[in-house]
Amino acid sequence: MATTHETTVTSFATSKKRSGRLYLLLCIVLICATIAFGAVVYTSIGQQVKQQMGDKCLGIASSIAAVLEQDPESFRYFIDTLDTSTEYYQRMQALVEEVRWGKNRDNIAFLYVENRVSETDMVHLFANTIPNTDHYATAGLVNPLTPTRTLAYETQQPVVGDWVTTEWGTLLSAYVPVFDSRNGEFMAIVGCDVSDVQYREVMSPLLTLLLGGLALIIALMVFLFFRLNRENRLLEELNEMTRSAADAKSNFLASMSHEMRTP
Repeated sequence: MATTHETTVTSFATSKKRSGRLYLLLCIVLICATIAFGAVVYTSIGQQVKQQMGDKCLGIASSIAAVLEQDPESFRYFIDTLDTSTEYYQRMQALVEEVRWGKNRDNIAFLYVENRVSETDMVHLFANTIPNTDHYATAGLVNPLTPTRTLAYETQQPVVGDWVTTEWGTLLSAYVPVFDSRNGEFMAIVGCDVSDVQYREVMSPLLTLLLGGLALIIALMVFLFFRLNRENRLLEELNEMTRSAADAKSNFLASMSHEMRTP
């Protein structure tokens, strides 16, 4: 009877050890799968947020382009002269600043109108940037073309680029062409940017949520793993006690048998 009991305990302990190894392997697989799933979700949502921000920039830039196309003669004159003393400049500059700092204060980083002056450079015409700061772009300020800008000038089509690091920061830019409504001639482009800081403000809560969920899953698995290990240790102790009792009984029976056979 003791032998049968010992065998049962030993078999159960062995089964629990095997289950512990399988559980450890399962934990590793689930953690890896959770990390992979979280990365896919984060990347997918990041792409959607980026697209929404790009579409938002396109819409804002298009609204400014539509206003500029209503008075192409005054706009053409300003492009040629860069005369900031005119009423047209004051009005359009105020419009750009109002669009940027009104409803879109938290949505975009920069809003501006520019014109290409060479193969590698463009000149600012109107800009929303703040005076007396590092981000102040006066009319006539020349800056180098970025790849997205170059594409917008060459295609004369609305363009949304990718993240590009410039002296103004790391920006996602959208450009909309401005045409002369009288003859369809290309005149300039309107640019609208969103910064990576704004992007991170949107994505940081999601990242925190995903990391928190992953940490919770890992903590739960670790807790269950250590609990299973504790049960295994208790079973090993019970198995050892069973073997000791069986050995003691066997030794006692052997001794009694010897004494009974000995006169």
